[in-house]
Amino acid sequence: MVDWSWELLHAAERQVLARLSVFAGGFDLAAAEAVTAGQDVLPGEVVGHLGALVDKSLVQFGGTGAGPARYRLLETVRQYAARRLETQGPAAASGARTAHRAHYLALAETAAPHLVAHDQAQWLDRLELELDNLRAAIAFSLTQANTAPGLRLATSLHVFWKVRGHAAEGADALRALLDEPAARETKLPRARALAAAAHLLRQTGGYAAAGEYCEEALVIARANGDDYLVADLLDGHASVLLRQGQQDAALPLIELGLDLARRLEEPHLTGRLLSVRSHARYVEGGRAVAARDVAESLRFFRQAGDRLQVGGMVGNLGYLELSMGDLDSARRHLAESLDIFRELNDHYGIVNMTHNLGLAEYLSGSPSTAENLFAESFDLARRARMRSSTAYALIGLAMAAGGADMGRSARLHGAADQALAILGETIEPTEGQLRDLDCQRLRAAMGTEAFEAEYAAGRTLTSEQIIDLALGNRSDTHSPWKIDRPARPARQVT
Repeated sequence: MVDWSWELLHAAERQVLARLSVFAGGFDLAAAEAVTAGQDVLPGEVVGHLGALVDKSLVQFGGTGAGPARYRLLETVRQYAARRLETQGPAAASGARTAHRAHYLALAETAAPHLVAHDQAQWLDRLELELDNLRAAIAFSLTQANTAPGLRLATSLHVFWKVRGHAAEGADALRALLDEPAARETKLPRARALAAAAHLLRQTGGYAAAGEYCEEALVIARANGDDYLVADLLDGHASVLLRQGQQDAALPLIELGLDLARRLEEPHLTGRLLSVRSHARYVEGGRAVAARDVAESLRFFRQAGDRLQVGGMVGNLGYLELSMGDLDSARRHLAESLDIFRELNDHYGIVNMTHNLGLAEYLSGSPSTAENLFAESFDLARRARMRSSTAYALIGLAMAAGGADMGRSARLHGAADQALAILGETIEPTEGQLRDLDCQRLRAAMGTEAFEAEYAAGRTLTSEQIIDLALGNRSDTHSPWKIDRPARPARQVT
């Protein structure tokens, strides 16, 4: 049937349809013009050819909706058109894929500065819409001798990867591109790609690799006099060190980075460094000075127009209030932060704030509400391969279970401690204190021998067994990232 339809097309329509096969998922008119126009087809002629192909049911038209019209090929048609493209020779196929990558590289690089500005929601959604095409462009880059375009593309997407729950995928793509021989030149594009990869690896627990990438990139950035990148890398390296319990080594890096960021008059970079300094001060026990850094960081992010970071700082403020015992203020700020993250569909933020709000509900005497929040945090974190966050959610689930099943709680504690040990991560002070208190309670209630046996069993569980233990009959229920329910949890926060 498709072959019969193909034979009815004239030469220009065949050319357009064959080149459209390089798209993965849908595409808009601008993308179609960028990829299909060439010597035989002018850009202004593409819309007419697309209309003809839609009329002949070879291209599907998605309507206009709220944004630009979208087109797509049914998979059978796409595969047929791809074979037709291949028959035109390697140059024709490579040319179409190169044009496809160039279009999405331009989109990603245009989007990058907007992802940390006031219109970030619009640009995050636009990139999400094109995710399949972005993946295809990166996959094509991995087949090419020249990796520079692919590195630029994956690097430009690093904020998107993190926010929308694709940090592990983005890190994998960057690491594969960085390992290519052509990407080993010690130039700034490599340093920027290393910085982006380190940023994503921090989200997935790859601390050793992240630290190595920061160190290599710092050498390149300093040699090339890129002070902005140096400060960015100092922020990243300090964050890795803090996760590993090395705050004494992290603080000097933070101060160096802050000095550079302030001299460059970069509010967003300054805000990020203040945020990581607040974490270092919190770990050292200086909660009041940490809160001041958070407040100053929040001011800089408001100035930069980055609502995602504003949500993060409001959440950090709530977490500090929680650690100081001000539960009413903590729950208010944590709920506000979670609302922002749900609104912007920030997967990483949702994972962290459901956990933190779970802690506030647990300390406020609402274990059932807390358990629901910890379960959501765990489920979303494990789907996004956020290994550190899954460990913290396990701690929360162990505590929230109370006396219902003390053996289960002990096993959950064992599984959480094993996960943190594998990562080489030092537990946060607040969670550490709560965990220790809960383990003491369990020992007293169960007896030391019984507790230690269950705890040891928890440290040997497989990933599948941990999921079953943590979620029980919830484990077969998929929790979507965008939750179709009121943004606040069941217990209203006022």
